[in-house]
Amino acid sequence: MADRLVDVVQHLIADCDDGQGPALETRVLSSRWGTPAERVALPYTPDEANALLQVVEQPAFSAAEFGPQLAILRRLGWVRGDELVLPRPRLLEAIGARLYETLFPRGPVRTVLNIALGQARQARVPLPFQLHLDRDAGHLARLPWELVHDGQGFLVRSGRLAMARYIAFRAPATALALEGPLRVLVVVARPRDLPGLDEAAELAALREGLAGLASERGLEVEVLESPTWRAFVDALSAAPYHVVHFDGHGDLGRRCPSCRRLAPATDTVCRAPAGRGSLCGTPLDGVAPQGYLAFERPDGTVDWRSAENLAAALFRNPAIRLAVLSACRSAAMGQGSLFAGTAPALIGMGVPAVAAMQFQVPLYATVAFAEGFYSALARRAPLTDAMARVRAELDDDTWYRPTLYLRSRGDPRGVLFA
Repeated sequence: MADRLVDVVQHLIADCDDGQGPALETRVLSSRWGTPAERVALPYTPDEANALLQVVEQPAFSAAEFGPQLAILRRLGWVRGDELVLPRPRLLEAIGARLYETLFPRGPVRTVLNIALGQARQARVPLPFQLHLDRDAGHLARLPWELVHDGQGFLVRSGRLAMARYIAFRAPATALALEGPLRVLVVVARPRDLPGLDEAAELAALREGLAGLASERGLEVEVLESPTWRAFVDALSAAPYHVVHFDGHGDLGRRCPSCRRLAPATDTVCRAPAGRGSLCGTPLDGVAPQGYLAFERPDGTVDWRSAENLAAALFRNPAIRLAVLSACRSAAMGQGSLFAGTAPALIGMGVPAVAAMQFQVPLYATVAFAEGFYSALARRAPLTDAMARVRAELDDDTWYRPTLYLRSRGDPRGVLFA
């Protein structure tokens, strides 16, 4: 096959501690054409990155929602007065160009990329590209590297670059290959006390669409009737599922040990209502931020479960090969360890592959993602190919929101089937 004739490029981006100020190192770890490295400036300061992520996430710009970050956007030249200077598609291109200049600076590093892209173009296949991230570089991993733009187009969306993220840590890789039909357990959770609930008709369409995937040859799909944590754990114990697909709410935060509410990751005191106009007030300094998914309690209210909880449940089912988290911010992380985010945490705890969302995703895109992704897997496509198909089908404002994490360094394409 043509894709097997194309070399894989493995690339590392990490902090550069050389005493000359904040910077990062971008290095080709593995390629036929050498392993050059360059010291480059950080593309954005932490405050600028926060503002960037908010701009990228929101489909429509509203200055009133940015508060003090509006001044940062003006300093970056993205906003004049209360309006974006560039149309949103052009702004995404500008962000992608800055990330491209950072990841592939002019010189030997970019030369390797261009040669590898040329080889892949001749073979008419995407270039397998594995982006290695240091586990303590959450401030780098939270940037949307999938937006890289070379001045001609988005490399990932165009299909020229098949990007998967790999977290560099010392642990043995887990083989992804398996035989037989792909068994998928689907969990659709919509706690009634969380905002942004879908209309009943839309939610029914989502459940029907996910269940309908079972008609694909090579797929067996079960939609969990009750999206409670207990029902989920029981289902995992009852059958050897290969994929868990969670569709619902997700966030990065601190769970209060007193009231069990989820507070924003930046809060140091729980501000949840405690009745009679008072707040909980429990200190959160000693509670590390984590990624959480919102399951339901039997009464329909939210039951936040951490990435650690989820990983432990998946670990007890050795057949699990892939977790798909169609939850807003399921791939998000803070500025510290990568393992604070839900998707990276699952990788760190042994799940071989995770497909997750960096930003909020509208319902129509959720359905399109599932249909395209699983249709490709049913035809035995590698995970990177399945993700490429999804990106090609999603619209201009949603294609960059999914991201793919792989645990196996030796399999940069994520081959699920033997």
